Amino acid sequence: MRKYTTSWDLAKYYYSSLEVPQIKFDLEDLKTQIDKFIAKYQNQLAGLTPTKWLEYFENEAQISKLAGKIEEYFYFARDLDNQNQDLKKAQGELDLSLSKYKEKLLFIDEEFRQIGSQKLEELSNQEDLKPYKNYFHKKSISIKNLLELSQENIILKKDESIGSALNNIYDELLASLKFKIEIDGEIKIVNEEVIRSMRMHKDREVRKKAFLSMQETYSDPQIQLVLSNVYNGVVKDWVSESKLRSYETVMTPRNQSEQLEDELVDTLLQTITDSFSLVTRFYKAKAKHLGLDKLQMWDTLAPLEGGGSKYEYSEGMDLFLQCMSQFDTEFYEIAKNILTTGLIDVYPSEVKTGGAYCSYDKFSPSFILTNYTNDSNSITTIAHEMGHAIHATLSKVQPYHTYWCGLALGETASVFNETMWGQYYLSNVAKTKQEKTAYLDHFLSDQFATIFLQVLYTNFERTLHTKIDQGTEFSSDEANQLWKSLGQGYYGESVAMTDDYKGGNWLGISHFFHSPFYCYTYSFANLVSLSLYKQYQTEGSEFIIRYKELLKAGGSSTPKELLLSQGIDITSPQFYQQGLQILQDMLVEYENLINT
Repeated sequence: MRKYTTSWDLAKYYYSSLEVPQIKFDLEDLKTQIDKFIAKYQNQLAGLTPTKWLEYFENEAQISKLAGKIEEYFYFARDLDNQNQDLKKAQGELDLSLSKYKEKLLFIDEEFRQIGSQKLEELSNQEDLKPYKNYFHKKSISIKNLLELSQENIILKKDESIGSALNNIYDELLASLKFKIEIDGEIKIVNEEVIRSMRMHKDREVRKKAFLSMQETYSDPQIQLVLSNVYNGVVKDWVSESKLRSYETVMTPRNQSEQLEDELVDTLLQTITDSFSLVTRFYKAKAKHLGLDKLQMWDTLAPLEGGGSKYEYSEGMDLFLQCMSQFDTEFYEIAKNILTTGLIDVYPSEVKTGGAYCSYDKFSPSFILTNYTNDSNSITTIAHEMGHAIHATLSKVQPYHTYWCGLALGETASVFNETMWGQYYLSNVAKTKQEKTAYLDHFLSDQFATIFLQVLYTNFERTLHTKIDQGTEFSSDEANQLWKSLGQGYYGESVAMTDDYKGGNWLGISHFFHSPFYCYTYSFANLVSLSLYKQYQTEGSEFIIRYKELLKAGGSSTPKELLLSQGIDITSPQFYQQGLQILQDMLVEYENLINT
């Protein structure tokens, strides 16, 4: 029997505590490296030969390696104990120091701007610099929107003060929100994470109370006033900077960072919006299974009976590794290493960050955080995060500067893994009709939320950003009405949206405040993964070789070029239909299970 580790071993990979002298030594070393880097390269980039560029990349990578080691430790330590005030103070001091270092390195972007797009494209075609081709290509595009060094410095200062203040107001107010709910005749006061989890309660009355409690809190006039004004400030800041940098549309900065053309993203948004009827079908089938004529808003996340089989962690991981071993030996070995060497933190605690993620870097192993609760959904979560870890491991063959790919490809392996585990679970683990129906309900609900709902979010953002861009203000009431109207289009006739639904719940979506237009990338990434899985179903083992080459490619080329190598043309409508076909097939299976 395998011995699985269930806690991160940070001492093995980073530091044993905040007090160890090595942290201070590493910070001093980081400062020394940066000072030497500046002395060596400031005012010199335009004259670098290909050989000197390679030295430059290596020097910059070593700085990033050391900075990453320090940052990652503080990040992980905080997520294991988010109530530790000493840690929060130390992390604040670290952030301040790193911000000063970033300011010192602003000359890099300025010198790239002076080099110019044409010369950068020429460098991208140098044979000696071939591994950095996409790096130079991205730079040649991004510098077109760079400002003078003095202006960039002003923006950096603005982001550190005003931008940081807006984010802090939002985060701290959201964290302070309390939600009232009556359970068994007793009024309880809970935080947002708890109230959101209650929306998935098996008791319909509890779900209803949780939904109404959230609505009541987010509709509070004071909450509306503060958060809507914060969001208005975020939007105006984004739009102003986009204009200052001469981006074509309010979405272009995000699209460009993902190396996706504006027209391609428009096609994605329109295609998915036109396919919202699949969402209606799903919720109609769910209503029938629950014995309801139509779902209410508090029923959309209702769990189905029969999916309650429990899997102790070791049993769950045995099943998951069996799935991996059937797919590919290398995938299996990477997953086994993560699970047995202190690289996954498994169980929830009162001071641990909720949810799940995989954090990875070119120079360090992948770390997975999860909150395992002994059910099949917990295994699915690990399957998803393990996909990130596998992708991160395979792409280490790339140099640091082309290691990272955007989210458009960054979710490829995670969703692929999740889909593969789902098929394995349905074929080999789930024994009853109820278990299969419950699993498909959960999987499809997640996919519709990740692909379709994220497009709704983006449509909401684009409408409000465009208003500001065109010189028109929007009020919190207008934002609420827009949210409600888009929701009606999303659910169609499958979900009743009562007149007293106020539509203020959008204020709880942090991406709107922290990362404008980030949401659509989830939709795009999931469609890529599903399209790839469709190819796997068709081609079998022959597909695996090409798939691994795609993951190893990291950010060495644009998403468009990398996917073309896999036979996927993301400019073609067929791309979207191929991904949606997987969902349609599983939706038909879900409907058949419910109707028989």
